[in-house]
Amino acid sequence: MKQRNLARGIRLRKENIQIGDEEICKKFFVNTSDQRFSFYFFGEIHAVSKDLIPNARRDYFSETDFLEEFETKVRHDFMKLREMCYDASEIKKSLKTIAKREEVEKKIQQKEQDGYSSKGEKESLQRELKEQQKRSEEAQKILERKKQKLQDSNSPLNNIIQNLLPDSSQIQTGSDDSLKNEAKLGKEDNEKKTTFITDKPIYSSYSKSERKLIGKIYASIARAISDERLRDAIIKIVEEDLTK
Repeated sequence: MKQRNLARGIRLRKENIQIGDEEICKKFFVNTSDQRFSFYFFGEIHAVSKDLIPNARRDYFSETDFLEEFETKVRHDFMKLREMCYDASEIKKSLKTIAKREEVEKKIQQKEQDGYSSKGEKESLQRELKEQQKRSEEAQKILERKKQKLQDSNSPLNNIIQNLLPDSSQIQTGSDDSLKNEAKLGKEDNEKKTTFITDKPIYSSYSKSERKLIGKIYASIARAISDERLRDAIIKIVEEDLTK
């Protein structure tokens, strides 16, 4: 299948002649696994030396001692491009980790309002939250290290890092907000009564034993269906039918 972006990649030129195609500069990445990075950039390398002579096919330069020196210098520059790609990848991964923790926190807050389908659901979410909090703390440390590294090395990536990172107040390890959330969703949560779906006012017309039975049905649905969206959708439909 043809690539949609015809301008992708780093190109090689000698004066007004394009040398090779969009694949030509992949060779300047030392590791084969890194050659994909050639298409992460837009740009051109202009060879201006008279000692770099295009071959008859115009797919590369003729073999000379100067060509080896040229390749060595370009590979050195491509090492910096490689490092930028890995830094950007780690930043993106860390941001996703932090976002996942926030997603779980919001999910728990919503469940505290709407009610859990079972005690098992609450315990599962609490375990997930603790795990995401640990991962988020490590991700926050990585972001701080990357930010400092890019500033110290004057990396071109530093020019856009502020648009990638959240506010400094959100990336502080052990920040007040994180501690408050942990206290609210962690230790204190264990001390208060669990709110179930059947505790909502719309179930007030049912007796205690009937609500308990409905709760068991919801718990069975939760155990039987692993897909969270599908599970919640089915419970919602049952709830609407029961509380019309």
